[in-house]
Amino acid sequence: MARIILFGYPTSPYFQKIILVLNFLRLPYSTCAQPRMLPRPDLASLGITYRRIPIASIDGHVYADTSLIIARLCGEAGVSNDNVTEAMGAALFPYCAMLIPYELIADPAFLRDRSALTGRPWTEESVVRQRGFALAQFRGYLATLTGLLEVGGGTVRRGGRVTMADLHLAFVVQWVLFGHRGTGQDVSPDSHPVIYAWLKRVQSAVATQQKPGKVSFADVREELVRPSKRALEHDERDPSQLKVGAKVAVTPTDTGKSHPQVGELLAINDSEVCLKTSGGVTISFPRINYVVGPVSQIRAVRMQVA
Repeated sequence: MARIILFGYPTSPYFQKIILVLNFLRLPYSTCAQPRMLPRPDLASLGITYRRIPIASIDGHVYADTSLIIARLCGEAGVSNDNVTEAMGAALFPYCAMLIPYELIADPAFLRDRSALTGRPWTEESVVRQRGFALAQFRGYLATLTGLLEVGGGTVRRGGRVTMADLHLAFVVQWVLFGHRGTGQDVSPDSHPVIYAWLKRVQSAVATQQKPGKVSFADVREELVRPSKRALEHDERDPSQLKVGAKVAVTPTDTGKSHPQVGELLAINDSEVCLKTSGGVTISFPRINYVVGPVSQIRAVRMQVA
């Protein structure tokens, strides 16, 4: 059984999503608490400059971005992922973030941190102004989701059995309805009974008695800097034309572009790009929604996708 360690903070919706998946897949895991805002000295000490969390270590190999983490977890469990509903959940997420009530995020330091992450201002005025639009988008997605559930017999895919397709959408819907509760009375069991019944079904499917371990960074630091045992497939014909050993930088194309990850290229292929950080950590990123290039060109590359 693989040793899985999740680095993050409990109120992060993507941290919650990965825990939902771990419980659904019945994979034992441990957590290592990290601050919700920069700086994160533990990760920085390993040469990890990428700012978005959670990240996960699977047998000492670190994975960034929830999509790649979940793909690896599904591989460990031998369970099929569902990339179509994963993309739908990712498209819905920004509107769910726009619905966060201002009083929950009024800390000036947090607002500055989110502004730096997203590249747009987070102020009381902007949060209040965008609520109506975000609520309309959220309810529109719920209408589409309700149609899928009615056809599927109570689940996203036909058959009435909870699958990864449900988890990719349930995590963000329940974050809004039971987490920050940003819809108020505009979405309720009376107005959306199919949605609430579905969320109960998902919760029953992921219910587990397993309790995660809690580890300190000092306890796990050494295993993170050991060479990865995973075979890394490098594609010499990759369109990037990057060579193993090159010093490269990887950055997202959406949020967090101000903190690229720099390292020595270990492998690149259609699915992921793998680097060795200055601190000796093996870290992988997905190819989709990330750009990679020589460090000397990363500023120009970032401008092209901005």
